[in-house]
Amino acid sequence: MNLTLGQCEIEILTKKGAGANMSTELYGLVQSTITTDDIQAFKAQAKKMKDAAENEIGTLSYDFFINEEKREAFIVEKYADDKAFMAHMDQFLQEGFIPKILTMMELTSLKMLGPVTEEIDEFFAKGGWTYDAYPLVM
Repeated sequence: MNLTLGQCEIEILTKKGAGANMSTELYGLVQSTITTDDIQAFKAQAKKMKDAAENEIGTLSYDFFINEEKREAFIVEKYADDKAFMAHMDQFLQEGFIPKILTMMELTSLKMLGPVTEEIDEFFAKGGWTYDAYPLVM
Protein backbone atom coordinates (compact mmCIF):
# COMPACT_ATOMS: atom_id res chain seq x y z
CA MET A 1 0.00 0.00 0.00
CA ASN A 2 1.33 3.46 -0.83
CA LEU A 3 0.52 6.54 1.23
CA THR A 4 1.10 9.98 -0.27
CA LEU A 5 1.82 12.87 2.09
CA GLY A 6 2.37 16.08 0.20
CA GLN A 7 5.14 15.29 -2.27
CA CYS A 8 6.44 12.30 -0.31
CA GLU A 9 5.23 8.80 -0.99
CA ILE A 10 5.59 6.20 1.72
CA GLU A 11 5.23 2.52 1.01
CA ILE A 12 3.69 0.59 3.88
CA LEU A 13 4.25 -3.14 3.83
CA THR A 14 2.25 -5.52 5.96
CA LYS A 15 2.47 -9.28 6.34
CA LYS A 16 -0.33 -11.36 4.90
CA GLY A 17 -2.40 -12.91 7.63
CA ALA A 18 -0.92 -10.64 10.28
CA GLY A 19 -3.74 -11.56 12.63
CA ALA A 20 -6.69 -10.01 14.37
CA ASN A 21 -4.68 -7.10 15.77
CA MET A 22 -4.48 -5.54 12.32
CA SER A 23 -8.10 -4.48 12.66
CA THR A 24 -7.58 -2.80 16.05
CA GLU A 25 -4.32 -0.94 15.42
CA LEU A 26 -4.64 2.81 15.12
CA TYR A 27 -2.19 5.18 13.44
CA GLY A 28 -1.95 8.93 13.79
CA LEU A 29 -0.23 11.12 11.20
CA VAL A 30 0.24 14.69 12.38
CA GLN A 31 1.74 17.27 10.04
CA SER A 32 2.76 20.68 11.32
CA THR A 33 4.63 23.85 10.57
CA ILE A 34 7.33 24.73 13.08
CA THR A 35 6.60 28.27 14.24
CA THR A 36 9.28 28.79 16.89
CA ASP A 37 12.61 30.35 15.99
CA ASP A 38 14.28 28.05 18.52
CA ILE A 39 14.56 24.78 16.58
CA GLN A 40 16.70 23.26 19.35
CA ALA A 41 13.91 23.83 21.89
CA PHE A 42 11.48 22.18 19.45
CA LYS A 43 13.78 19.17 19.08
CA ALA A 44 14.18 18.93 22.86
CA GLN A 45 10.39 18.93 23.32
CA ALA A 46 10.00 16.30 20.58
CA LYS A 47 12.58 14.10 22.32
CA LYS A 48 10.83 14.52 25.67
CA MET A 49 7.56 13.40 24.12
CA LYS A 50 9.12 10.46 22.28
CA ASP A 51 10.88 9.30 25.45
CA ALA A 52 7.65 9.51 27.47
CA ALA A 53 5.70 7.55 24.83
CA GLU A 54 8.23 4.70 24.97
CA ASN A 55 6.99 3.80 28.46
CA GLU A 56 3.30 3.69 27.54
CA ILE A 57 1.58 0.33 27.37
CA GLY A 58 -0.06 -0.01 23.96
CA THR A 59 1.92 2.75 22.26
CA LEU A 60 3.71 0.75 19.57
CA SER A 61 5.63 3.66 18.06
CA TYR A 62 5.81 7.44 18.39
CA ASP A 63 8.26 9.23 16.10
CA PHE A 64 9.00 12.78 14.99
CA PHE A 65 10.32 13.48 11.50
CA ILE A 66 11.67 17.03 11.20
CA ASN A 67 12.60 18.96 8.05
CA GLU A 68 14.47 22.00 9.35
CA GLU A 69 14.81 23.61 5.93
CA LYS A 70 11.04 23.56 5.30
CA ARG A 71 10.30 24.11 9.00
CA GLU A 72 7.90 21.16 8.97
CA ALA A 73 7.44 18.16 11.19
CA PHE A 74 5.52 14.90 11.06
CA ILE A 75 4.54 12.89 14.09
CA VAL A 76 3.85 9.27 13.21
CA GLU A 77 2.08 7.36 15.98
CA LYS A 78 0.92 3.75 16.25
CA TYR A 79 -1.26 2.29 18.99
CA ALA A 80 -2.43 -1.25 19.72
CA ASP A 81 -6.03 -0.04 19.86
CA ASP A 82 -8.33 2.87 20.71
CA LYS A 83 -7.86 2.38 24.47
CA ALA A 84 -4.09 2.77 24.11
CA PHE A 85 -4.61 5.93 22.06
CA MET A 86 -6.92 7.43 24.69
CA ALA A 87 -4.49 6.50 27.52
CA HIS A 88 -1.71 8.21 25.57
CA MET A 89 -3.81 11.34 25.10
CA ASP A 90 -4.70 11.43 28.81
CA GLN A 91 -0.98 11.63 29.60
CA PHE A 92 0.00 13.94 26.74
CA LEU A 93 -2.66 16.56 27.46
CA GLN A 94 -0.65 17.50 30.56
CA GLU A 95 0.99 20.91 30.36
CA GLY A 96 4.49 19.60 29.60
CA PHE A 97 3.52 17.75 26.42
CA ILE A 98 0.93 18.73 23.76
CA PRO A 99 0.11 22.19 25.18
CA LYS A 100 3.83 23.04 25.22
CA ILE A 101 4.64 21.79 21.72
CA LEU A 102 1.61 23.61 20.32
CA THR A 103 3.32 26.87 21.35
CA MET A 104 6.12 25.89 18.93
CA MET A 105 4.15 24.52 15.98
CA GLU A 106 0.89 24.87 14.09
CA LEU A 107 -1.05 21.78 13.05
CA THR A 108 -1.61 21.61 9.30
CA SER A 109 -3.03 18.10 8.98
CA LEU A 110 -4.26 15.37 11.31
CA LYS A 111 -5.11 11.94 9.96
CA MET A 112 -6.25 8.86 11.84
CA LEU A 113 -5.78 5.50 10.12
CA GLY A 114 -7.70 2.54 11.49
CA PRO A 115 -10.84 2.14 13.57
CA VAL A 116 -11.73 5.54 15.04
CA THR A 117 -14.27 5.05 17.81
CA GLU A 118 -17.02 7.42 18.85
CA GLU A 119 -14.97 8.20 21.99
CA ILE A 120 -12.02 9.33 19.85
CA ASP A 121 -14.29 11.35 17.58
CA GLU A 122 -15.79 13.11 20.61
CA PHE A 123 -12.30 13.70 22.02
CA PHE A 124 -11.18 15.51 18.86
CA ALA A 125 -14.44 17.49 18.65
CA LYS A 126 -14.09 18.61 22.28
CA GLY A 127 -10.52 19.75 21.62
CA GLY A 128 -11.56 21.64 18.49
CA TRP A 129 -9.26 19.51 16.31
CA THR A 130 -10.47 18.45 12.89
CA TYR A 131 -9.10 15.28 11.39
CA ASP A 132 -9.51 12.96 8.44
CA ALA A 133 -10.34 9.33 9.19
CA TYR A 134 -9.26 6.35 7.11
CA PRO A 135 -10.92 3.38 8.85
CA LEU A 136 -10.52 0.69 6.21
CA VAL A 137 -7.59 -1.73 6.45
CA MET A 138 -7.00 -3.95 3.42
